[in-house]
Amino acid sequence: MVKKLNKRGKYLFVFSSLLLYIYIYCLESTKYSSNLKVLDLAHRGYALKNEESTIKAFKYAINQNTDGLEFDIRQTKDNIIIVTHNHKINIFNKKVEELDYNKIKKHTNIPTFKEVVQLAKKHDKMIWVEIKDSVLYNKIIDNMLIILTEENYINNVIVQSFKLSDLKYIYQKNKNIKLFKLEIFGYSYDSIPRYIDYIGLPIIAGVINCNIIKKIHKLGYKVIFWRENSLFENKYFINFLIKKQADGFMLDKPLKFFVNKEEQGV
Repeated sequence: MVKKLNKRGKYLFVFSSLLLYIYIYCLESTKYSSNLKVLDLAHRGYALKNEESTIKAFKYAINQNTDGLEFDIRQTKDNIIIVTHNHKINIFNKKVEELDYNKIKKHTNIPTFKEVVQLAKKHDKMIWVEIKDSVLYNKIIDNMLIILTEENYINNVIVQSFKLSDLKYIYQKNKNIKLFKLEIFGYSYDSIPRYIDYIGLPIIAGVINCNIIKKIHKLGYKVIFWRENSLFENKYFINFLIKKQADGFMLDKPLKFFVNKEEQGV
């Protein structure tokens, strides 16, 4: 019990310290707020509301009027692209690339990439696709582009990756696809190529460096913040980043649960 309380106390101390920092050093110097629409992107279909990255979750996100469906892709042994964040399918205790899709389909709710594209197309929703561990999957990027082309949805996708090499390859294949470079800390944003459209940062990075959005905007990129855990997915940090003109958020719950319409700029 003591250990639990100590751990909880540490979290509260860190959280309280960050709030104090925001108030003293950042909020008081904030002289503007956003007048633009802040993108509300459903992280894995708003993962706190439904089983993440399932058709049910994506339908829920669509019903909540999300601005885009965010999800990860991997590829099975028989070269079917599926929508899942996890490298291993727990029910089999095997990696995605070790399993055929029919076996996965029979025992899980994991959809194919094509199914999610078709759902998004039906409701005219943008998709924000993160490529996971591309080196593990034979031609996954090419196969993804083939599906997007076949579904005539290549202009309705933003492709994201932590690996710049993935994004560079896509740019060489099709210069019209919008690209999203994911970052952990944001320290290297000034060295990102100009063909990148969006930079993604964890919420804490924007809170600690309260001028980072302005600096990134000056370079011509838009900034999307993603949630790393529930501690930072809260109204204080999110509203602070909106005041600093964040372009959007990838959250496990709809943005409306954290901000008012007036604060959201809609």
